Amino acid sequence: MLGLVPIALTADWMWPERRLLTFGLSGVAIIPLAAHIGRATEELTSRLGAGIGALLNATFGNAAEIIIGAFALRDGLTDLVKASSR
Repeated sequence: MLGLVPIALTADWMWPERRLLTFGLSGVAIIPLAAHIGRATEELTSRLGAGIGALLNATFGNAAEIIIGAFALRDGLTDLVKASSR
């Protein structure tokens, strides 16, 4: 699924008006990245302890939301970002 990252970028470049297509491809591309982050935090938890592991898990567990929120803010979609935090 990581191969969808360049496909999503290409789709955005070729068809900038088809935002839903780009969003869908990007959303599916994030899935394996989230899995890698989860495995990495589990490995760090086993080495650093439960307290640090919980902090890392809480921080990196929201990475997808942070990335999406940053891009939404860049595009001026403040209402979307506000709605997602409720």
